[in-house]
Amino acid sequence: MRELNEYEQAFVDAICEYKPPIIDYSIIALSNSEELSGKLKSIKDEEQRKEINRAEKDTKDIISCLETAVNNFSVNIEGMISAIKNDKKGYENLISLSYEWVGVWNEAPAWRTDGRNEISTRLCKEIASVIITHDGSDEILKSTYFPSLNAAITGMHRTLIQTSTNLFLNVLKKEDRSVNNLLKKQYGDKEIELPLI
Repeated sequence: MRELNEYEQAFVDAICEYKPPIIDYSIIALSNSEELSGKLKSIKDEEQRKEINRAEKDTKDIISCLETAVNNFSVNIEGMISAIKNDKKGYENLISLSYEWVGVWNEAPAWRTDGRNEISTRLCKEIASVIITHDGSDEILKSTYFPSLNAAITGMHRTLIQTSTNLFLNVLKKEDRSVNNLLKKQYGDKEIELPLI
């Protein structure tokens, strides 16, 4: 496996340095990621507002680093996962981001999908269904750890969305038994590599 390039390393650093927001979610009625983002903006408490603003900025920075890292035909997905796995908190962040990524694409309206990311969107919807059935809830899929994730990926190129999904599905395949069972049926034991379109 080759060493990470500077863009892949920037993503690794960003996810490992991320600190999730300390927010009292009991004041917010969660329904979906897009609605959550709007409700977060309505919080008046100054300290909570600062915390949300910081986390939203950091989330956008992480997605920007990710977008740059995967904009490469030979992106080193396994190398990034391995590097992040060496940092316990960073790997917890990556697992949370993986679940929330699936949640965003599970709820994505049809206009956000075309031939360039239709496979990743379909897989995210299948995975979300398996997780909800297994857990009896979709809470793990909501963007609470990475506020405004939905907004952060809105402008992302659809081919890069599909490539990014490779990263997150490979993480969930290793960390979630129900996801592993679903993906093993389609991909066996090999690393998931969705087509570049």
